[in-house]
Amino acid sequence: MKQALLLTYDTFADFEVMILLTCIDSKYQINSFTVENEIRPIQSCAGLQVIPHLTIDQVNPENFDVLIIPGGNPAPLLDNSNLKKIVQHFYREKKQIAAICGGPAILGAAGILEEVKYTASIDTDDPLYSHVLVPKNQVKEHLVIDKNVITSTGSNYLNFAEAVLRNTGVFTEDLKDPLAYFRVPSLG
Repeated sequence: MKQALLLTYDTFADFEVMILLTCIDSKYQINSFTVENEIRPIQSCAGLQVIPHLTIDQVNPENFDVLIIPGGNPAPLLDNSNLKKIVQHFYREKKQIAAICGGPAILGAAGILEEVKYTASIDTDDPLYSHVLVPKNQVKEHLVIDKNVITSTGSNYLNFAEAVLRNTGVFTEDLKDPLAYFRVPSLG
């Protein structure tokens, strides 16, 4: 089974990746990790407590096929050299990287945004993130796919999930509206 790697950190926006995680689970084993050196409960922006599977020191990026970076407030993570190395490995090896909302700031800290077009729910003039964002490559779109990197604004989480699921082979291109269950209410 293929392996997905999910970054978790205090304030991560769980709702932005929940549908993606629900669907990717059919073909990928999900492994969550923390940038900390010990396993402890991580509290999402909604107050959900998550126990990561791995610490950052236990992550060998060679063993994973896709990296998922949720939004939230990732500012405290931007100087983490081990996290930068993991992101750079995924990019260099052309493995799928998916970052949503504020998550692209982590890509910027790793130098990836110098090389790809991207979108985010943070502005290039935000003092917490301006030093890692690249204004010339930021596109005012809800979803941007460039090379092996998918970025999205936070409110676009359904289309983000669909793009990642298609790019990872969970959904085939001929499958029409695979997330209709989440888009359109039904009585069944």
